[in-house]
Amino acid sequence: MTSSSNRNAAVKTTLPWTTAEEITLCTAWCNAMDTYVTRDTHSRKGFWEEVFANFEKDMGGTIRGYDAIVSKWENSILSKVVAFSVVYDGVQRMDENWSSDLVLFQNALAEYQTRYGHPFTMEACWRILKNHPAWTTIEVPTYQDRNN
Repeated sequence: MTSSSNRNAAVKTTLPWTTAEEITLCTAWCNAMDTYVTRDTHSRKGFWEEVFANFEKDMGGTIRGYDAIVSKWENSILSKVVAFSVVYDGVQRMDENWSSDLVLFQNALAEYQTRYGHPFTMEACWRILKNHPAWTTIEVPTYQDRNN
């Protein structure tokens, strides 16, 4: 278990992230966005310290270090969920049959697999983030929509 006092220490683990950890990280990010944007200070490090503290509290401690959490968000969750969001929005815009949310989601999964060559595995994260006000303002990187 890592304490807040050594949150910046490098925690070495090769254990893969669990779905529960990914969900907790997304929830911690949302909670930090809800409270952090109302503060006077907007430093990037302060925000991620809050995300880390939320993550650690919600997990009841963690084997993940501060850097691992920031890296997981920036190098995995963010890029994959943004990419899926772009695909889902495209599928939704092209739908002329007023398909159900389930059909739209299934079509987006198929399109994502075709476009990126692997399945989308972060459904739980997407469902947490997709309607959060801060998520809807994230700039979509141009590399995500490389087929246009």
